Amino acid sequence: LNGEPSQNEEDAVVFSRAVVIDNDINARPQSGLERASIIIEFPVEGGITRFAAIFNPSVSVPKIGPVRSVRPYFLDFTEDIGAMIAHSGGSPDALRAVKLLYGAVADLDEIGPLGKYFWRDPALYEPHNLFTSSTLLTKAFEDGSIVAPKKPNYTSVGWKWQERPAIEN
Repeated sequence: LNGEPSQNEEDAVVFSRAVVIDNDINARPQSGLERASIIIEFPVEGGITRFAAIFNPSVSVPKIGPVRSVRPYFLDFTEDIGAMIAHSGGSPDALRAVKLLYGAVADLDEIGPLGKYFWRDPALYEPHNLFTSSTLLTKAFEDGSIVAPKKPNYTSVGWKWQERPAIEN
């Protein structure tokens, strides 16, 4: 997904974990962004933005967040790459879209019974204090709380990669 070569086809078919992360000034510093394979910034409303941070499941990230709500355009992207999307609620349009995309997107919403895969940091103020981790995201799959999404179709994303230049000494 991030342009790194795979050793075999099985390694190439991973179900990435996308997490909606707050980018409000009061949410900084965010946790886990430095371990993401890809970060996409989306405008939401009121002049603020949120990140969709895409994590490879083999990378350990002990704290990811602050986690915020999803919007429909986050789902467009996660459907294309066959990812899980972790969030806390969302706009009415996004929550309807999640239901329509069942099986194409693995939905991990903190609001409701899946809240056990998130925690709040009592040292921070709501709504900028909700977090998850790579361990909890993987556990949601292992527990059967969410189903793996469809097989990713990375070619549909349309990214083109170039070879890394050789580093000269």
